[in-house]
Amino acid sequence: MSDNENKSLNGENESSVHDEMEELARIFREELGKAREEAEKETSSEDFEELEVEGYAVTMGDKKETAVDELCECCGERPRGTKRNPNSPFCDECAAIMEKYPYDWKGIIMLIAVLGVMVLSLVTFVEITPIFAQGVRGNNALRKNELYSASAYYNDVSEYISENNMTLKFKSIIKNKIITEYKLLYMSDVLNDIETNYDVKNIKDKDIKKIYDSIRSMNASATMIQEHLGGYSDSDVIKKYDDLISTVEGLIGKKIYVTDTEIHDESEEDFKPTGKETVFIYDEGWIRLYQYSIAVTADNEKDIKLYLEKAVECSEYLESLAAPLLAQTYIGSGEYDKAEPLINRVKERNSESAEYYMLLSMMSRYKDKNYTAAKDICITGLENLSYIYNSYDLIAERGAMLSMQKTLALIMAKDYEGAYASAKECYSYQTESGSATIQARDLYAVLALATGDEDTFKELSDEIKQYEEIYGDEMAFTDDVKDYQAGKITLQEIAMSGRYDLV
Repeated sequence: MSDNENKSLNGENESSVHDEMEELARIFREELGKAREEAEKETSSEDFEELEVEGYAVTMGDKKETAVDELCECCGERPRGTKRNPNSPFCDECAAIMEKYPYDWKGIIMLIAVLGVMVLSLVTFVEITPIFAQGVRGNNALRKNELYSASAYYNDVSEYISENNMTLKFKSIIKNKIITEYKLLYMSDVLNDIETNYDVKNIKDKDIKKIYDSIRSMNASATMIQEHLGGYSDSDVIKKYDDLISTVEGLIGKKIYVTDTEIHDESEEDFKPTGKETVFIYDEGWIRLYQYSIAVTADNEKDIKLYLEKAVECSEYLESLAAPLLAQTYIGSGEYDKAEPLINRVKERNSESAEYYMLLSMMSRYKDKNYTAAKDICITGLENLSYIYNSYDLIAERGAMLSMQKTLALIMAKDYEGAYASAKECYSYQTESGSATIQARDLYAVLALATGDEDTFKELSDEIKQYEEIYGDEMAFTDDVKDYQAGKITLQEIAMSGRYDLV
């Protein structure tokens, strides 16, 4: 038996075994084919579509919908992957488009949006930058008490907002503008800015409310004081001086009742308040200034000082007006020690003040008799005004007083040609600003005579004749011009008379 087995293994029976294996394989294929045909007859495709096995999707022909995370990132419809890169996040069609146009349309839209925002921001930035730039400059100037500069910068802001019809409210800048104007005694500008930017019946800002009430009180006081003085003429001032002073003095502490259309005070017997009025107390500072004005008209030197001193003491607001007047008065009467601290207060309140240089020049002319220094101080003051931003109108308005002092110093130095040029400058400044005074005109006329300019003197004389029908003798040359023509007074006497220091 072992022999037979060996033969079989060695190849003698190999062909018969192979034939048997082939036959078995044929039978298996036939049976498998029959089973497949029977299965296809018994089970439709719909049955297979409903068949679910956990972890698999059974399909017949068409594939089931691809999972969202397997779709193309661009179109979101076709399966991701390309022939060249099966792991590509894009399908073949989108990948081909991107090769031709290598930009993401979503990214392009986002880029356009970002650029739009940037352009809008840039336009807004360009629009607002001038406001903030000038506002910062104004704030810095106000901090240093450079009031002329601060006012110029804030005016720029206001004009820019108005010209561009901007609706944005720059409250802090507007507030500082109002504070600056208040310190400079620009009362009409203050009222206009407050009424434009605030609800005046409900001002919540305490500082603005205080300023608004202060100005309304002073306006009401001035109106009622003039009402009480309305029955007196200038010719009554000397004859009824004590009565006038007493009348104004009696108003201190009294109430004023203000409505939108009327104004009364408690001294009116026929007036009965209804409770709907705004009530103010007479502003003592204005009362003292009206008494000062009465004293000036009556040439009462003692009371001139008295009421100016009281005005400075009782009104911080009116210090800007009263302190320079009092300092001038002290200098004119030789009380230089009293004048010096007032000059320093003028400087502290407004470091750019033209009055500061005017007072320094007067001190040099009166106290030190240093006419060159007095002239140079005025020149420095005028130069400093010219350095201030947008100062053309300011020079015309405030420069006249410095030109007048410079003229007086040059007269004392006997430089009459220089004095004549300076007097012309002063008169021109006043004419430009609409505030021409008789003193400036007369000094200009006197110096025209002194330097032989008869044509200018005739022009000034002809101007006076044009006003005679309207003003009578009020616009005529003063005695200084007539006395100089008659040789009764010298230029130096005119310069040191004090009549031209208050210009």
